[in-house]
Amino acid sequence: MPGDVEQFEARAQRYDESTLGRRFHLPVQEAVLGIAARLAPRPEAILDVGCGTGSLLRLAADRFPTARLYGVDPAEAMVAVAAADPRLTVARASAERLSFADAGFDLILSTNSFHHWEDKAMGIAEIARVLRSGGHLVLADPSRSAGYARSPRSCASAIACGPARRSMPRSPASGWKR
Repeated sequence: MPGDVEQFEARAQRYDESTLGRRFHLPVQEAVLGIAARLAPRPEAILDVGCGTGSLLRLAADRFPTARLYGVDPAEAMVAVAAADPRLTVARASAERLSFADAGFDLILSTNSFHHWEDKAMGIAEIARVLRSGGHLVLADPSRSAGYARSPRSCASAIACGPARRSMPRSPASGWKR
């Protein structure tokens, strides 16, 4: 992971303006927000895991103007860019170590970051811990089998899940069954 974080530290200031940001990340984010709006039309608290520069949260602020918006990312420079928006509360943290109270969010989003997580099972367990019962997770990550290579927008509908039940795994040892 250190190599991963370092590359994002170096690209933070220009990340959203890159071709990848405009042509890939933005369509995925818009598709994820469309799914999220159908699942949770009036969320109170939204968490973006792997928020990067906060671009998804800025779009969420426009779509869900009354929601409290939080984000975490392990790259300090990315968090600094996101923190420039006063509507967002962001912190440097990894998916595997979320510093939030249990059941604090009714909508959790993650786009294009899951493949960077060091311990995916622990990250999912942490998300389950901070997600309210009945809450929703919408996670989109690159996958050729899901169609990402062809169309970021078209595959987003395949990666939503919810509503969450409190029986979601609390630790990697408990498995992935719901």
